[in-house]
Amino acid sequence: MWVGRLDLGWEGGKRVRKTVYAKTEKECRQKLDKVKRAAELGVNVTAERRTTAVWLGEWLEIKEGDGTRASTLRAYRWLINTHIIPVIGRVQLDKLTPLDVRRLVSTARKTGLSAGSIRHVHSLIRNALAGAERLDLVARNVAKAVKAPPVPRHEVRALRPEEARRLVEVLRGERLEAVFACGLMLGLRRGEILGLRWTDVDLGGATLHVRQTL
Repeated sequence: MWVGRLDLGWEGGKRVRKTVYAKTEKECRQKLDKVKRAAELGVNVTAERRTTAVWLGEWLEIKEGDGTRASTLRAYRWLINTHIIPVIGRVQLDKLTPLDVRRLVSTARKTGLSAGSIRHVHSLIRNALAGAERLDLVARNVAKAVKAPPVPRHEVRALRPEEARRLVEVLRGERLEAVFACGLMLGLRRGEILGLRWTDVDLGGATLHVRQTL
């Protein structure tokens, strides 16, 4: 049995250390590296009882540090606070089971959430638990054992040319005319349109550059 100890400095006048145990030296070093990485990311590696809600908060901070877009983080926070924490937030992270994740999916379905939104909830908890698994906070990603509901396919009908021209005519002079025109004529997504700046427009060269998305 190998024992590894990482010195995390001082807190409240006390020396803070994290101890790990492993069968081999290699495994022990790997565990210490993961603990060090988690501590660098701001995770409280000495917490004895970490609930799922606490970890989701830490995971969001990690995602923010990784450069995740602000709009994506807002969507994550909304899903977490509205649909995940009320159901499994109090469950201790390392005690979470596939049944808990199944209960999460079932509850989301009962609240009337669409299949697509339920898949987003499932994907989010799966990704968050994958992060916890990489840091050795959980033994396995229990969300992998639960399938997300299939999303029914709906045929999307595009506007015919005459319909698109009519829409542009109706919107002429309106405040959002340029927004709809960019979407219709250039095929830009909403985030790409909202990310446009005057510096992205070359009137002389009749060119528009998409450099960011919101």
